[in-house]
Amino acid sequence: MRSKQLEYKGMEVIVNRGSLTREMIRIKDGKIHVYTNFFARDEDVLRILQRKDSWIRRHMETSKNRIKINFGLDDSTLILGQRIPIVYQKSARARVEFKNNVLYISGSSPQNMQKAYKNFACDILSVMIDRFYREINDVDDFNLSFKYYTSRWGCCYKDRKDIILNVWCVGLPELAIKYVFCHELAHLKVANHQKAFYDEVQRIWPEYKNGLKLSKTFVIT
Repeated sequence: MRSKQLEYKGMEVIVNRGSLTREMIRIKDGKIHVYTNFFARDEDVLRILQRKDSWIRRHMETSKNRIKINFGLDDSTLILGQRIPIVYQKSARARVEFKNNVLYISGSSPQNMQKAYKNFACDILSVMIDRFYREINDVDDFNLSFKYYTSRWGCCYKDRKDIILNVWCVGLPELAIKYVFCHELAHLKVANHQKAFYDEVQRIWPEYKNGLKLSKTFVIT
């Protein structure tokens, strides 16, 4: 996929061209990301943006106010919605410990620290989801795994019955994690975000709207 930068009303636009059949627009890190096909000209992209102007401005404003889940410059992160300080320690053995409301991350390189943090986050998420799974309405069998993503909370491969949650979900409050999980569960039966999809989410977990609303206040950076 080829990328190019444009400007739209003072906002930075990243145009990604590929073999796509329809246009998509996403807002991330204060930038507009447009996904379109190889033959779309710059003026075509600007027309798309003009058509979606009110949507873009609304989502740009929302994006500014979202709580960011990352390892910030202030050496802190979010765990289950709570801001937690981080202490980094050099060590031959990579490990992550949560003691006295402080997160201690040890390792000899950023790579093994990242792997240790994934194991730490997956342990928390697995326990929570296992407990929550017993509370919700019956769903099909599935395989659960975790992966670092930069722009989505999870994904579902319906044919393989695989659900993958973003490791960064560990930063979300519990209600939001529950929603993300139910969202992917619903995709085992309904692929697109149509009415039938949200009917399935509600069947699985009738209180999903509170988790959905809460999840929209966070963003991965």
